[in-house]
Amino acid sequence: INAQGNVVHRALGYRGPKQLLAEAQKANKPINNKDKYALAYDAGSNNPDILFHHAMNTAKIKGDYREPAQRYFETQTEKNLLKDSRNWEAIQTLTTDIESREFQLLLDKQKKFGKVYGDQSVKDKIYAVLKTNVLQAALTRRAEQYKLAVTTAQDKVDDDGLTANRLKMIYAEATKDWASYAQKAIYHFDNYLVTNPEELNQAAWNFHQQIDDKEVLQKAIAWSKQSIALENKYYNNRVLALLYLKTGDMENARKAGFKTLKIAELKGLDPTEMEAFLAKLEGEDY
Repeated sequence: INAQGNVVHRALGYRGPKQLLAEAQKANKPINNKDKYALAYDAGSNNPDILFHHAMNTAKIKGDYREPAQRYFETQTEKNLLKDSRNWEAIQTLTTDIESREFQLLLDKQKKFGKVYGDQSVKDKIYAVLKTNVLQAALTRRAEQYKLAVTTAQDKVDDDGLTANRLKMIYAEATKDWASYAQKAIYHFDNYLVTNPEELNQAAWNFHQQIDDKEVLQKAIAWSKQSIALENKYYNNRVLALLYLKTGDMENARKAGFKTLKIAELKGLDPTEMEAFLAKLEGEDY
């Protein structure tokens, strides 16, 4: 604390003598004094450095950073938003509003941002903002927010509708509209090349949990196999075994269950679930 009794630096957890002294040195550096920025902000400062650090520090502690972030971005020209690496850091950390000036600039200048900061990094940020808005819309049942996210993906993301359809799947899953989810998932994986094994496995798992039609479950089995082909791990082999069981394919359920058990043993994972799974398959019920 300072002479006025205000907290100026905070560190959590045990520190040895050397570490404690090092932490004290950090506390004496203004750049590490988080409350310096908070106090200046509360006093009405419009200094971009103050606004930037206060917004970023507030975000780090999961506080409400929206107002200081907006005030910071208002101090930046479009050219600065594109060229200044600090602004890219700010956009990545602070931008969540689809209608915000900085996000609209990112959408309109995707190629330019991509040349400076990497195409994939730009794509990931755009998707993260759209996904966040879809999940918020599902939680609050704000249909307009959901429509805005999907429309933005359709109009501004050049991937033949892949992102837009993925957002529709996310919304259907979040709102537990499983009939809609199944329809959109089947369309998604039938029409787009998906190479993320976790995405394929999650859809297969959702079908296992929510879909009873054995013919439709064959789709999930195909996704599960594709996931395993991309990444042969315990998590997706387990789902495949459970899907085979649900469709009544006992022979393949045993094979997949045995393989999953061997992976668990090889990787030092808990084999209990698969041991019980295989034991049940040998029981009278099956």
